[in-house]
Amino acid sequence: DLVVWSETSVPSELLDNSDRMNKIYSMLSDKKCGLLCGTFYTEKGKTYNAAVYIDSDYISTYFKQHLVPFGEYVPMRRLIETVLPFLTDINMLSSDLEAGKESLPVETPHGKISTLVCFDSIFSHLARRSVKNGGELIIIITNDSWYKESTALRHHNAQAVFRAVENGRYTVRCANSGISSFVDPRGRVLEQTEPLDTVTLTRAVGLIQNKTLYTVIGNLFTPASVLFVVMYFAVYKKKSPH
Repeated sequence: DLVVWSETSVPSELLDNSDRMNKIYSMLSDKKCGLLCGTFYTEKGKTYNAAVYIDSDYISTYFKQHLVPFGEYVPMRRLIETVLPFLTDINMLSSDLEAGKESLPVETPHGKISTLVCFDSIFSHLARRSVKNGGELIIIITNDSWYKESTALRHHNAQAVFRAVENGRYTVRCANSGISSFVDPRGRVLEQTEPLDTVTLTRAVGLIQNKTLYTVIGNLFTPASVLFVVMYFAVYKKKSPH
C-alpha cells in the first residue's frame, strides 16, 4: 500500500522535475501503491526539507520543523558571518532552509500519517501534536549516513520507541544507511535492519485512532508532580510540631 523512502532520498526539487515525477507515477501505477519520500520543496521563495506523499492522483506534504544548526541553517547568520565567518562554511547547503511551522499529519487514502523528518523525532511534542491532530500512524524518515556505524545510529533509532509508546501508535522508521525499523504501540521492535545493510523491510501495521493520556495532556504530568511534592512538603511542614 505504501512505499517509504528516507529523508532527502531525492536530493533536489522533486515536484518541479517532470521527468522524475513521470517515472515515479509509472512506478506507483505498476505497483498500485503510494510513496512517502524525502525531498526539497520550494514555496514562495522558501525552501523546505520535506516529506512528500504521492500517489496517482494525490500529493500531500510535511515540512521538517527542527532543522540541524550548521547543517541546514546557520543560526544568527549575520552575527556569525561578521564575527566567525568560517563557521558558515560548515553548512552543507549554499543557503539556509526554512523550518516548517505545522504538526499536521500527511493525508493519504490509507489514513493520516504523523510524519517526522530526522531531528524532529527527538522532540516528543512534535509527534504528540501531530497525533493529537489526527495522526493514526507515525513514520520517521531520516538521513543518518553521517553516523556511519557509530552508536549514534542506535541512539537515534531508540527515539522511535519512545514516540510509539507515548502516543500508542505503530511507528515506521526509514533511514538511508540504517537503522530502519518497525515498532509496535507498546514499544516492541518488531523488525529492524543493521547499519549499512542494503535491505527492504515489508510489514503490515495498524492505523490507530484512540489517544493516550500523554497525547492528550503532554508533559503536564511533570510540572504537576513537582507542584504536588512542593505542596505536600509545605503542608507537612506546617502541620509538624516545632
